[in-house]
Amino acid sequence: MQHLLRAAVLLGLLLGGVLYAHALSGVVTVDSLGLTHDNNAAAWAQRPVSNQDAQVCADCHKETADWKASIHVSVTCEDCHGSTKDHLLTAKNSQATGLPLTDARDLCLMCHAKTPGRPSSFPQVNPAAHPEQIAGFRPSCATCHTPHNPGIPLTIPHNLDGRSACLNCHAKDQWKPVPADHAKRTNEQCLTCHQPKGAK
Repeated sequence: MQHLLRAAVLLGLLLGGVLYAHALSGVVTVDSLGLTHDNNAAAWAQRPVSNQDAQVCADCHKETADWKASIHVSVTCEDCHGSTKDHLLTAKNSQATGLPLTDARDLCLMCHAKTPGRPSSFPQVNPAAHPEQIAGFRPSCATCHTPHNPGIPLTIPHNLDGRSACLNCHAKDQWKPVPADHAKRTNEQCLTCHQPKGAK
């Protein structure tokens, strides 16, 4: 007999909970919590803009014009540089203003570190192996790649002094292959034509 009484109490509690939740759902709505407005679209349009379109940056930073034709065109300035709101306000007041970046290597690896979930066609690197250490240090991504247009640079972006092992990176099948007519040249021949920046 007690088991029937317990079942009846549980059933009553369950039924009471359902009725209470139903009654509450009629009182507590998204509107009653103030999460919407009579004209929701207009309310959102009136909110102050915190983020800027990349074109706003390009209006002042002409040196980044190659970004528009690069593979990074879908990456906004703020994806890498962070919020530009303070930068713009300071610049509009004719004051010198910087836009600091975090470590470029860490920043690039957020998108380009090799992970199983990324399509194989997406440019990825194994951060433990790329780039290899050169002369005892591991270069930043920006040592070889121009961030605004990260394709193979037309000019050598690094100093070649002490870097005679050019073919570690530039051999026929390496990550930055040499032109076909360079295929049989040796490490020692590189510096004959490719002088370090600023060398006479």
